[in-house]
Amino acid sequence: MWHSSVLSYKQPLTFPEKCATGVCCLDALLPGQRALVSGLTTTGNMRRRLLDIGLTPGAEVVCLGCSPFGDPCAYLIRGAVVALRKKDCRHIRISAPQDRTASPANHVSREAATWD
Repeated sequence: MWHSSVLSYKQPLTFPEKCATGVCCLDALLPGQRALVSGLTTTGNMRRRLLDIGLTPGAEVVCLGCSPFGDPCAYLIRGAVVALRKKDCRHIRISAPQDRTASPANHVSREAATWD
């Protein structure tokens, strides 16, 4: 069960401030923040798995929430909720979305962000 760190549908979607100047890793995203995938730094089976779940260049990723101890975290990727470990997120390079403000169409519904 996800706790208070779960994205509320009323929260604006933002990009991490520490990444505002360039590209950083997916593990920098906090719940409610979004980014675009800019590339992968891993090879082999792990790269194939990340590509298979939709982590291709240009894909938008939204952090929905993290488990109570912070690992793994849930991300919305191409309409699917995927849990990723921080060690795997360090291989996923992200950049800021083109528009830094979120439109209502980009908000995640509460049903998509929580489950029992």
